[in-house]
Amino acid sequence: MRYKLIACKVLCRELSEYIATSPHVFDITWIRQGYHNEPDKLRYILNETIARIDDETDPGTNCGTSAYSGHNTPPFDAIILGYGLCSNGVCGVFSKKYPIIIPKVHDCIALFLGSHKRYKELFDEMSGGAYWYTAGWIENSFIPCEKNMQGLLEHYTKLYGEDNAEFLLQTENNWYSDYKFGAYIKPKNNKYPDYSEFTINAAKHFGWEYKEINSDMRLIENISNGDFSTDDFLIIPPNHTAVQSYDDKILCCNKK
Repeated sequence: MRYKLIACKVLCRELSEYIATSPHVFDITWIRQGYHNEPDKLRYILNETIARIDDETDPGTNCGTSAYSGHNTPPFDAIILGYGLCSNGVCGVFSKKYPIIIPKVHDCIALFLGSHKRYKELFDEMSGGAYWYTAGWIENSFIPCEKNMQGLLEHYTKLYGEDNAEFLLQTENNWYSDYKFGAYIKPKNNKYPDYSEFTINAAKHFGWEYKEINSDMRLIENISNGDFSTDDFLIIPPNHTAVQSYDDKILCCNKK
């Protein structure tokens, strides 16, 4: 099978590890982290990327004559999104030519934890609220930690002066006080950088309790194996689109 994978960069390490030994062929487009905060922009980027795949103008895609058959055939069996619902950013995404496969999770944290069910269980367990840390998040995003807060303060000081900078930083980051836990999802692959100490220090800085959670790569492995037979994935036919289901299914599809 040949798959086109469009995924957030926070999943780069885990997806790359499993896809490297996959029996299937993957063509991957990585999208920078952060668009879950701009869901309309994420939707636009995903649809623009998919449209280029549909009309065979995607610069990273091997389109046209198939090396396997010797004649023109569609290059992919399906498009996979390495995203969850992501603030409804995947709602409205569609392809004219290919099925689209989306994990039925609210966001990428559930992909690191193996299921929406486990994510929900841990969410309920840490009822005070948890800020999640993973290698991909730490490496690809502005993650809450003392160093980043200090850098932001210095930046604001240059722009607005010391007093205004302190006030602005405090105002912008009041939401950190809503969390009670700094939760680190520890990867199974011990060759990854270990960011447990990073998370411990971040939690200490914000007055959070540190929690260490073992990762579960079941959904990542399913993607690499092309196994979408479980209820954990939504398969959208061509000319259909993803919509939020407002229940435990998370996502369903409608005719475009």
